[in-house]
Amino acid sequence: MAASPVFPEAISDAGQIVGQAYVQTNPRTRDYVIKPALWRAGRFTMLEDMLPARSPWLLYDAFDVAH
Repeated sequence: MAASPVFPEAISDAGQIVGQAYVQTNPRTRDYVIKPALWRAGRFTMLEDMLPARSPWLLYDAFDVAH
């Protein structure tokens, strides 16, 4: 999946940015999903990738970052 537009919501004192990333799921049809994301040290990380395996949590958005 390739990340497309990103919409920042908050930035921490350490320079971490959280918000929404529009992630393309099918280049042919241009389908996409919106995922909560973190930008730090020059790289995007989808926040759901940071959850433990089989986590019951569902992440929809990221509005704030604590540190």
